[in-house]
Amino acid sequence: MVQHIAAGDSVRPKPYGVATLSRREIQVLQQIAKGLAMSDIAALLSLSGKTIAHHRRQLLAKLEVHNDVQLAGVARDLGLTDIDTPVGA
Repeated sequence: MVQHIAAGDSVRPKPYGVATLSRREIQVLQQIAKGLAMSDIAALLSLSGKTIAHHRRQLLAKLEVHNDVQLAGVARDLGLTDIDTPVGA
């Protein structure tokens, strides 16, 4: 799956419904998983805060989760981040 992301393809996360994530949504998801604030993600990706908020809402809906902690878990499950142990473990 990581090869597809590097190539700029979209990802269809099987365990999380039939949603297809865009390349930009994957980038936002990865930064959320790192714990960055929306304003920091916006600056990093050279986008407005409103655009990042839109991508976050899309991610929540497509992945059928309710918060950033769950988004980070999905990113980990999909292999989109190097997060493999809980904080404090």
